[in-house]
Amino acid sequence: MSWIQALAGAGLSGLVAAAVPEVVARLPEPLMAAESAGDETAGPTKRAYVDIARLPGLRLTLIAISAACGAALANRLGVGFAGLMWAVLVPFLLALAVIDWITHLLPTRLVLPLTGAALAAGTVAAAIADDWSTWRRAVLALVVVRTVFWLLWWIRRAGMGFGDVRLAALLGFALGWVGTSATVIGVYAAFIAFVIAVLVWLLIRRDLGLLKAHLPFGPFLVGGALFGVLGGEQLSLLLGYAG
Repeated sequence: MSWIQALAGAGLSGLVAAAVPEVVARLPEPLMAAESAGDETAGPTKRAYVDIARLPGLRLTLIAISAACGAALANRLGVGFAGLMWAVLVPFLLALAVIDWITHLLPTRLVLPLTGAALAAGTVAAAIADDWSTWRRAVLALVVVRTVFWLLWWIRRAGMGFGDVRLAALLGFALGWVGTSATVIGVYAAFIAFVIAVLVWLLIRRDLGLLKAHLPFGPFLVGGALFGVLGGEQLSLLLGYAG
């Protein structure tokens, strides 16, 4: 049964990934998105989303990585709502990581619809199953994770963009649906991976001035979330906690 689940997860994620570049190509361009969000830091030199969508090999890379992640997620989560939600989200999350890495922007026109769709689908799933406990946990995780990131953004806006706050809300809901362990470890893993990356960068470049550079946090958020889903429960058991 596990290989059938893996195949289904890989097929769904790969199918969605094939369409993601077309979605990215239709997003408002970076400068327009920044202006609509009141962000004055972005300039006209930001790379256009349509150009990112047309990067050589992007579609095939997204399909391959999404299919691999979809298979692993299906084995971990099964074919219920959690597995379906993550199988669909993964290609978009990977695309957001690429966009953030290149432009240092996370497009609101993509993050907010994904969040709304996840909330709506989760509400329908909870209503059909007549079980609201998982839904409440996911919404609570959304509120808590978004609040933490909003506070970090408010304290030091130079180090975190508001796009990270929006993405944290989406990931908070998706992680919260899986479990408390996945949420806590997924968020922690993002920060730990970010710190390690900065330290490695400093060791390679040997320039403390790089500490003032702005590194996109979105890719680490996405990577941490995937780690939280796939390994959060096992790690929490090793640490003597499960939830």
